[in-house]
Amino acid sequence: MWNDRYNAAGMSLWARANFDPVSLTVMSMGATAIGGAMSAAGTLAGGGAAKQAGEFTKNMDIQNASQALASGQRKSLDTQDKTRMLESTATARAGASGVDAGVGSPASTVGDIAHRGSYHALMDMFNGQSEAVGLQNQGSMASSYGTYNYRTAMMARYT
Repeated sequence: MWNDRYNAAGMSLWARANFDPVSLTVMSMGATAIGGAMSAAGTLAGGGAAKQAGEFTKNMDIQNASQALASGQRKSLDTQDKTRMLESTATARAGASGVDAGVGSPASTVGDIAHRGSYHALMDMFNGQSEAVGLQNQGSMASSYGTYNYRTAMMARYT
């Protein structure tokens, strides 16, 4: 009729749509291109995010490594203090019992205490240093992994 365009069917988008094969093919190709562009953008953004995450992890692990080293130093100093206290206690007990603490068995006992305390203090330092190196290596690995993901994302845009 002369006023069909104003009825409900005439106002509907689907009633006026053209679903011939050529139009559908063109729409499909357009949707594929838009989807591919969105996928590439997501891949690039993901690579950039992976690189940033790797750098962040690296920086955090470097900070944690310095804390581990400081912790090892504090433990070492504490062990040295305990060793000095034990040496003085052994010397005082030997003196209180009437024995000359500077010669013989009491002197060798104090010397053994000093050697063992020094060993434990050095082990505390070593453990702190070892933990620090492990954290630094972990941070470097996270950074390398992030850079690898970033480069992979950059290469993916050419495939």
